[in-house]
Amino acid sequence: LTEEDLRPEEPLLLFYGAKAILPLPEAELLVLNYGSARIVRLDAKGELLETRFLRHHRAHRAHCDTVSRGIYVAYNDRLIYYDREERAQEVRWRGKDLFATSFGQTSDGSVWASTFTDGILRLEGGRVTANLRASDGLLSDQVSYLKADGEHLWLVTDEGLQYFHPGRSGGPVLTVAEGIPTYRIAGIEVLGERVVFAGEKGLFVVGKETVFKESKAQRLCV
Repeated sequence: LTEEDLRPEEPLLLFYGAKAILPLPEAELLVLNYGSARIVRLDAKGELLETRFLRHHRAHRAHCDTVSRGIYVAYNDRLIYYDREERAQEVRWRGKDLFATSFGQTSDGSVWASTFTDGILRLEGGRVTANLRASDGLLSDQVSYLKADGEHLWLVTDEGLQYFHPGRSGGPVLTVAEGIPTYRIAGIEVLGERVVFAGEKGLFVVGKETVFKESKAQRLCV
């Protein structure tokens, strides 16, 4: 399938091979696939009104900041922030490109990105404003997925799952010793006091109020 194949009279082809589809303000959709990130606008009947390319490159994750309404898109070679006018700005950390594995926004409005080597990063307006690592209480610097849950973040690492508060050190942890079947997690959904994990071995559910052992936490300044 090529770009020429995506004819206006066949809008469903715009979603062919989609890695992710993200709803945006103004009744628009952000579509990420193997070759591009694009914004699509359809009418009430599903007819294509407009499509705008952000970048012709493989994209796999994105997040729309509910505060700034800017968009973070994780490509396989870099992280780019698009402001409300869709002006692009590369997000870098310590002079190097960033490879974000997922995003989440906590209840205080902070946007967090997970990484394979640098723990988690707080993002604001296309800039990194904080970096938390194992030395700050994370279970590991290798974080493959995160999910915001109120003030907390669920972190999936190579050492286990962690229920982490960005303002405190440490936090409850789940590992294979507690019955977790896998750390290869593709998605997390928070349903009240229950959390559903989608892993390579199917779905599993934990209860937030009962599953964790007691753990002491220290506050951090970020």
